[in-house]
Amino acid sequence: MFDQTQFAFGEIFTEYKTVTTDGKGNRKETWHTVFKGLFFTADFNKHFNGETIIDQDNMERMFGGLGRKFQQWNGSRDGDLIRMENPEFEKRFAVYSTDEQECRYILTPSLMERILQLNEATGRSICLSFRNSNVYLAHSFRKELFEPGVYRQALDKEEAAFLMNIIDKMAGIVEDLNLNTRIWSKV
Repeated sequence: MFDQTQFAFGEIFTEYKTVTTDGKGNRKETWHTVFKGLFFTADFNKHFNGETIIDQDNMERMFGGLGRKFQQWNGSRDGDLIRMENPEFEKRFAVYSTDEQECRYILTPSLMERILQLNEATGRSICLSFRNSNVYLAHSFRKELFEPGVYRQALDKEEAAFLMNIIDKMAGIVEDLNLNTRIWSKV
């Protein structure tokens, strides 16, 4: 708990395996990383009817207007691509939602600004979703976060400081997203 908001976070490493067989019958397994990093969830104190997903906007950044067309055709996302009024937010993120009205209700101008600031502070590598009554945040991270090295003390001062910094940043997300302000009541 941080003030009134319950939150949790952990390191996640997800991957999937593909198996191919060549013409000679040789079998080859290949592992593909889906996500590696920190995953954070917190109570948003509002029940959502739909789902809103905020992804990094790499397609439009790379391909311009053509990239936006690709985003609209994205069959792997539920909902529609929603265009937001904040030009900087629109440049950085692609927003998909199954309920456009609710999406705009959630993503207030001040929340979009706070998400932009958080994105900048994390090196532009966060994605968020709002579902049920929770906010979920994924932050790509290459470093092993909670595993001590095999050939040294289990936890040295530098690692302890690093872990405390992560915990502080996770609690800071509650503040950054203003989750302790109870403007809605859960229904």
